[in-house]
Amino acid sequence: MRFFNTYAKSKARKPLLKRYLKDSGGAAAIEAALVFPVMAMLFTGLIDLTDMISASRKVTLATNTIADLATQANGKVTKSDLDGYFKATKPILDPFPNSKIGLALYTFRRNGSRVRKVWEYKKGSVNCGAAPVVTAKMKTLMTDGNDLIVARGCYAFKPIIGYVIGTDTAILQEEVMLRPRQSTQLVCDDCSS
Repeated sequence: MRFFNTYAKSKARKPLLKRYLKDSGGAAAIEAALVFPVMAMLFTGLIDLTDMISASRKVTLATNTIADLATQANGKVTKSDLDGYFKATKPILDPFPNSKIGLALYTFRRNGSRVRKVWEYKKGSVNCGAAPVVTAKMKTLMTDGNDLIVARGCYAFKPIIGYVIGTDTAILQEEVMLRPRQSTQLVCDDCSS
């Protein structure tokens, strides 16, 4: 008992500042309070990164699927055919909401040195941009009278961390160019030109 009394008396004699500086009670709580926001941002950022990679992969797969289905047509398609192609991509894009997805098909035809857009069809609430510009790469993929089908898919990705730091929506986009397989041209009479 004598030991405890002596220890308590010696503690009372130390100056208040020295006792405060040597006291380590609560240090872990302060460190946790400083580290937690950084760790939460890193965790949320990693979730966003994996979601973005997954969405990008799914947009690429959906765009390739639409282009592949369109190239297998027997030379003529209708809007209802194209709607069916677009519906076929919904399971590919799950679990991402359809309200943030845009899909488009364009057909270009070469006549001599001139390449022109023949028709286009778009679906979805997200605008994937204007029609593709004719490039030298497109011209090399085409011969006279042979169509080139350009499929474009996009997804409006809003990161979780964006709600905290105020970043905008990122548009993930993919574009695929293929030629029709069953014929040289792909006609859509009820699509816009």
